[in-house]
Amino acid sequence: MLKLLNYSGAGGEGGQPQIEKTLEQCKFGANCTNRRCPKRHATSNVMCRDGANCTRIDCYFMHPLDQDCRFGVNCRNPHCAFKHPEGRETNSGKSMVWVNDKSNGGAPTTSERQFAVPEDQIMEHTPLQNA
Repeated sequence: MLKLLNYSGAGGEGGQPQIEKTLEQCKFGANCTNRRCPKRHATSNVMCRDGANCTRIDCYFMHPLDQDCRFGVNCRNPHCAFKHPEGRETNSGKSMVWVNDKSNGGAPTTSERQFAVPEDQIMEHTPLQNA
């Protein structure tokens, strides 16, 4: 693993020691709250074209993480940077829009539901008009 020192001037700013940076990707990315985190933080969810071989400490792209994905084969996130076992299928361009397949046990869909009161029992009350 390559480690770099972040040069912050002579003696550091405000007497703080220098932060030792590493090329390892932080799993929290841009959401990391550790101000002194030594890892890289991706601001894009696009994978770096150099992958794990990238040597830019300021690279904005994602790099593969050296941890197993907790969803394993069932992970459907196409931007997931964790390691996955063989057999994982991502969405691969399919739309993630819900489609009614009518396999919900015969229950009517929302467009087939009746109103609370049938139309023949509606009584409209109109105010009297004074002439």
